[in-house]
Amino acid sequence: MGFFAFRGLRNDQALREKQNQQEIKLLSIDIFSELDMRVDLIKSELLSHPYQEHPYCLISWQKPDQENPQIIQGRMVYYPDGSSSTESSLPIPEQINEIQLIEFSKEDYPSAISLYQLLLNEQNNDPVKVQALLGLGRIYKKTGQFDEAITTYQTLIENHPEDMLFDNLPVKALSLLEQIALFKQTSNSVASKKASDELVSFLISPTLRIEQSSYEYLLDRWEALGGEASDDDRAKLLKAKNLTSYLHRLNEMITGLMRDQLSHHNLASDEYPGIFIQARDSSSSQFAWVLSMDSIVNHEFEQIFGKIDQEKQYSWEIIRDNANQSITDEESGTRLEVNFPSGYPTWKLLISKAEISGWQRLFKTSQGVLLLVFVFIFLLMIAGLVFMLYTLSQEMKLNKMKSQFISNVSHEFKTPLTSIRHMTEIMHLKRIDSEERKEEYLQTMLEQCDHLGHLIENILDFSKIEEDIKNYRFESHQLDEIMQDLIPVFKGRIGDEQYELNLEIKDVPPQMLLDKDAVQQVLFNLLDNAYKYSQNSKRIDIILSSQSSEHRAQEGQKEILVSVRDFGIGISEKDLGRIFERFYRGDRLRTEGIKGSGIGLTIVNRIVKAHGGRIEVKSQIDKGTTFTIYLPVNEEV
Repeated sequence: MGFFAFRGLRNDQALREKQNQQEIKLLSIDIFSELDMRVDLIKSELLSHPYQEHPYCLISWQKPDQENPQIIQGRMVYYPDGSSSTESSLPIPEQINEIQLIEFSKEDYPSAISLYQLLLNEQNNDPVKVQALLGLGRIYKKTGQFDEAITTYQTLIENHPEDMLFDNLPVKALSLLEQIALFKQTSNSVASKKASDELVSFLISPTLRIEQSSYEYLLDRWEALGGEASDDDRAKLLKAKNLTSYLHRLNEMITGLMRDQLSHHNLASDEYPGIFIQARDSSSSQFAWVLSMDSIVNHEFEQIFGKIDQEKQYSWEIIRDNANQSITDEESGTRLEVNFPSGYPTWKLLISKAEISGWQRLFKTSQGVLLLVFVFIFLLMIAGLVFMLYTLSQEMKLNKMKSQFISNVSHEFKTPLTSIRHMTEIMHLKRIDSEERKEEYLQTMLEQCDHLGHLIENILDFSKIEEDIKNYRFESHQLDEIMQDLIPVFKGRIGDEQYELNLEIKDVPPQMLLDKDAVQQVLFNLLDNAYKYSQNSKRIDIILSSQSSEHRAQEGQKEILVSVRDFGIGISEKDLGRIFERFYRGDRLRTEGIKGSGIGLTIVNRIVKAHGGRIEVKSQIDKGTTFTIYLPVNEEV
């Protein structure tokens, strides 16, 4: 049955995988249809606001009728020379030309410094101030006044960070380059590194539109001065340069793409995968955009999957052509690779059917029923094996205990029988020479017969209790009288005049419904145990008292307590929980040489329970043991 369940499970799994493949194919169609709708929506947003920046747009163009396309916005760091730099360059004022003649032709540096400073004090015109400060910085550097030159260039950096020179060079970047050179001349490496870091930050994220040739000039000069930068900053500079080069190439291709009127077109690039889209507005102006596929995937795919896969049964992963680089990656069950449609990058979409949990599969329609049957059979077999091993182990333990019980009982029978036989032979052969000796032998024989009778009574009672056929005769008795009658009998049995049996009656109990013989057997067994395990102690205390029961089942009811305490070897902690088990005798090393069958305390426990009571035991090694019986004062049992 288990084999057929397993075979059915395998067939069910193969069918489920085939079904999952078909579901994934249909899902991929829905995903790419939704992606096309999202791209059309993005195009509508761009056409509605063509001059605003869009998070997915790398660059955009506008092409009026009969004109060449012009860049209108984009993520270019550096722009094609002369085509997109909208920053105004500062012209060279006439006054500056005259001072520069004195500076360069006549090399009259003191006069030139005075004239530059005079212009700074008299003019509020930014172009004049910038040119005057640049002139001062140049002369200070030529004449070795490095501190003054550094201060002058710092003024330009702080007061004119957004100004451009006539040759499309930013004032801030040029001033930083001059500072780096001056700091190196003065061996101020800390200040040189700080100025270099500030220039690198400016080149990575400029606040001005800098043309490509200007960027290359600044970068070459920075490299010539030592080019100090971290690996991370160098990587960012390279990325800015690569992105700009990529967009420059697109700018060269744009005329042909716009002429072909393509709605979607894949722009292959390992580093900047994108798609080209275009549209016309109501005034017949033609617009075109390059969208970043990375941005679209990062922001749109989660929403697309969330919309289509509302139950979250699938996971997905984007696989690029150049590497197994993932946008998202999750563990999955059934997998299927699907190519992106034409007009998109040549990527693949890996869709996986997510594994459902074992419990979900068990309760899913047409799935997991055979697995449930298989698991049930397997667990049933394991449970049967465990139960069989446990039963076998318990049976072996029981057989061992029975064998020990038979050995102990045989020894218990053999000792008094041997004694009786020996004394009988002596009397039969008339070897006793006095009446006193004869009386002594007869008394000993009687005691041994009593011992045998007690042992046989225990065995018979144990057998009846085990078979649940023990009959009790409950009659009204005084427990204190039963105890007072029993103690002399027991003391006579042990035959030791020096042994102390101390009976203390704290509370005289009322008449109780008891089986007298059974209660005597309980007390006799407890006294016998106390005597056997007393070792060198010759004292047993018996205390009779009463209390209101604290036991949950008999709370508030009056109960009689009978405590039997010895001062012998005690019971170990590990044996305390098992002393009432049948045939159990405890640690052999501690009980060696002590007679016993292992059923006495079992009988005590069963009889006490038959009277509605309970028994407790407290013990300390080498200090003694106390057994306490709690009997409820019942009118009915």
